[in-house]
This record gives sequence, C-alpha cells and structure tokens, in this order.
Amino acid sequence: MKSTSDGGFVVLGVGQILAGTFHSYSFLAKFSSTLEEEWFRTYSFEPFEQNVTKVNELRDVEELDSGGFAVSGLYLEQDLNDEENGIPWLIVTDECGLIQQDCTISVPSLPAAGIKVFPNPTGGWLNIPQEFIGHNFRLVNAEGKLVDHGQFTFAGFDLTEFNEGLYVLSIEQDNGNWVNTSVVKK
Repeated sequence: MKSTSDGGFVVLGVGQILAGTFHSYSFLAKFSSTLEEEWFRTYSFEPFEQNVTKVNELRDVEELDSGGFAVSGLYLEQDLNDEENGIPWLIVTDECGLIQQDCTISVPSLPAAGIKVFPNPTGGWLNIPQEFIGHNFRLVNAEGKLVDHGQFTFAGFDLTEFNEGLYVLSIEQDNGNWVNTSVVKK
C-alpha cells in the first residue's frame, strides 16, 4: 500500500479464483482519503497448468508527477518440480490505472531464464554475458522511459551517468526475442 498525493492510497496484490481451474490475476486499486474505492484494475489472468504455475505478480508501485503510476512486477513460471524463474517487467499507467501502451515492456514471448548481470546493484559498471556482444539493448527507467539504447560492443555497460533507481535492461536475442532483467543503480 502506498499513499498518493491526493491523500488517498493505492494497493497492489495477486488474487486467485476457482472457475473450474485455478486462475491468478494481479491487481492495482485506488482508494480515496475516505477509504472509498475509486478504481480497481487487473493486469493479468493466467491459468494454472498441471504442475506449472504462471503468474504476473505486481511487486511495487510509485506515483508519477503526471498522476499516473509506474508499476513493476515479475512474470513467474514455476514448475513445481523445479526452482522458480522470473522475468521482470515495468508498466506505466495513467491516473485511472489504465496502461499507457507506449510505455509497456511485454514479456509473454520471453524465455524463462533472465540475463545474469553483475554486480547488481551497481554503482556504475555492469558486466553482461559475452554472448550478448553485438546485440541490441534497451534501458528503461522506473517511469517507463527509454533512457538508453544501442548495440553492445563489449561485455559491459557504464551506468555512471544515470540516476539511482530501478531499471529494466532488455537485450535482443538472435531469434528476435527480447530478454529482460532488472538492474539497480545505487
């Protein structure tokens, strides 16, 4: 739960329903200072397959100067016989919780494994796997703004000039899919 500039607050979470099969959804709700619900939005709806759980889980929300919200989360696919893997994502909404399409990082076609970068958090230099040299990249801040993009020419990335905070680094793979990881600049 986070307070908003108008004296109200937003609540985020994950819910489940049983309608023949289990389904999971993430939600963000806005309440007034008098505790009246102003709006309620769901952002994903994933069925639970046999032995596999898939869910888009909201993790954090911040109010933006525009009155909208930056919402971060994790796409989880957990094989009940294996460890949990997650892919970070970030969306920007308007003041009514509606997703701004030009600021959305989508993850449905991504592989379950993310990028292993280090050190993370970092004060400046971020190492990336050598297999991504020559690949295109995008760096998006917590407000959903593209702050850098290009092509890796070596196995690292300098974040010194960027503000502290959460970023999503996306790297294009050989097959055209983008793989994401969250990066914390300290």
